Amino acid sequence: LFYPVHLAVIDAMGHRTKEVYEFTRSYPGRTQAYKGASGRKTTPQTWSTIDRYPGTNVLIPGGVRLLTADSHYYKDILAGLLRIKSDDPGAYRMLASVNEGDHHGADYARQMCVEYVNERNLWVCPEHAANHYWDCAVLGVIAADILQIKFWQKE
Repeated sequence: LFYPVHLAVIDAMGHRTKEVYEFTRSYPGRTQAYKGASGRKTTPQTWSTIDRYPGTNVLIPGGVRLLTADSHYYKDILAGLLRIKSDDPGAYRMLASVNEGDHHGADYARQMCVEYVNERNLWVCPEHAANHYWDCAVLGVIAADILQIKFWQKE
């Protein structure tokens, strides 16, 4: 089966911000630079245009559109999706090849469960704990919200 990528949301705030900006500029409409924000905002998404490369005065021709999203809001949504029984509508689904019996499946499961909500109701990742799969899943939830997938009609 072939599934088209409708939107890839990419974290731009790591050590490769310039590369993320360049990549998202190369694929407008299919990719989106993202910056996470904590706290309960009135809206889970805000948009801005970045006109200079980070740490420089070098102009970005045409700028780059940056999404700042409330990561706690989207982590709450993902956690809710993970609570839905796998056979029920709206459940979070994984590839059939992911199973806890192999190394990759166990690593996937561990990373999807590593973050937790603390006593202040904030999401926390333990220091030095890998959470890459969880972060990718959160970015997928953000992409689904931007695309308003919940309103798409089945063909």
